[in-house]
This record gives sequence, C-alpha cells and structure tokens, in this order.
Amino acid sequence: MLVGMFASSSQAAPLIANALGATTLPRHAVLAIDGRTGSGKTTLAGQLAKELASKYSVCRVEVESHIEGWAGLASGLRDLARGPIPQFRAAGACELPVWDWHAEAWGQAERVPARGIASVMLLVGCGSSSRALAPLLDGSIWLDAPKELRKQRVTSREGSPDSWWDMWETQHTELLEQWDSASHATWRVSELSGS
Repeated sequence: MLVGMFASSSQAAPLIANALGATTLPRHAVLAIDGRTGSGKTTLAGQLAKELASKYSVCRVEVESHIEGWAGLASGLRDLARGPIPQFRAAGACELPVWDWHAEAWGQAERVPARGIASVMLLVGCGSSSRALAPLLDGSIWLDAPKELRKQRVTSREGSPDSWWDMWETQHTELLEQWDSASHATWRVSELSGS
C-alpha cells in the first residue's frame, strides 16, 4: 500500500523516518530500498540510517555483496529469503555469505551487525523487495530515475557499466515481471533529474 511519494531522497528520508517512528515496528524489522541500478538506493539508505539512528539500532545490507556475481541476482535473493533475512527477523543479527567481486568467488561470511543486535535492517539493492523477499518485509521504498541519469551516476561511480549493464537490467526486469515492486512499495521516490 502506497503511503507517500517524494521527489528526492533528501526529502524522503526524514519523512519516512518520522513515519516509521510513529508506528509500532516488530522487534527486528526489515525495510527494503529497491530500484533500478543507479536510482539512488545507497544514497537514500545512508540518509535514512542517519535519520533512524536516534531511535533505532540500524544495520545496512547491500544485496549485491551477498549474491553470486552478475548472473546470480534471482537465486541470490531466494537464498537471502531462505536463511539470513528470517534469521535477522528472529534474532536481530544474521550470518551473510560475502561475494568477492574481484576474485569472482565466495569469501568469508560476515555477521550483520558486526556486534550486538539491530532493531532495523535496511536491505538495499536491486530486487530487495522482490517476490522472494516481500513476505519478510515490514515496508519498502521504490526509487525511480531516468535511465540516462542512472547510467551517468554509475559511470561516474564505477566507470563504464557496458560490460554488465544489460545482463543486470534483464535479470531485474524478470524479477519485476514476477512481482511489481514499484506498485507494492510503501513509499516511492521519483527523481526526474540529478538534484
């Protein structure tokens, strides 16, 4: 159910944090921040984590760090839904596999949070509110931005995405055909320019 729409992450973060603060969240809540590559998910996650920090112990999980490479989006999301995310919801912490993008192999698992427990997990990345994960979420944010802006952001951050962009977009499109994350979002951020 759509609760609010915003024109920018900076506008959205404090209002979403206020809305969450006014509701009764489960002891260990999971909030997804989803959207296409380059839509501003990580930026919003940082802003929202700061806004929530006065009331909640927050941890952030970047989906792409915990799936098996460029071709592993759908299967990686299912794996997160089968183990680590339910583990977090039950205990406020979980063990996550870590993908080493340079070695193209699994590295050592990590505990999230590194110490203690968290009351809110921000699950950030493409597909974080997909069909596999949706039943485990306490809310979701969908970010929209034009393709040209998204690609420009990625290029300035990582260099040319030409070697992987189409493969990643195709996988995300397939997930969205199974479950329209944007229409199921609690909040939407629709950015028309790079403001």
